[in-house]
Amino acid sequence: MRYLLPLALLLCLAAFPRSGSAARDDRAGIATEYAVCTGRFAAMAQHDRMRRDPRHDAAEMRRDWMRALLDATRSDLIARADDDGALARRFLLARSRAARAQARLLNTASYDEDPRRARMARATAMRHLRACHGLLTR
Repeated sequence: MRYLLPLALLLCLAAFPRSGSAARDDRAGIATEYAVCTGRFAAMAQHDRMRRDPRHDAAEMRRDWMRALLDATRSDLIARADDDGALARRFLLARSRAARAQARLLNTASYDEDPRRARMARATAMRHLRACHGLLTR
């Protein structure tokens, strides 16, 4: 019974629209997720292209689709930001870090001599890509 009041307050707060700052932070978080996934899909497309995998077209399509979502989300945020380009750098950094990390996982999965390590890298890389694919299909 004593938990009902805090629960009711939380539900009421969740029902009200967020302030401009909180909404902007939410959009920045979503744009950061899109930047990370753009990097992951870019690494996958490059890896598939280097291995002459016929599925590289699908990876490139996903990368382009995610990039379009990123561009649509971040352009308004960057235009309204008064942080001297810090937000734009944040998105670029998130994308490049994710691309490097994904490329390392994919290289380990494809070329590591330790089968256990290769299997774990492959599973981690695919888990990251599934999460990104979920952003495209939600």
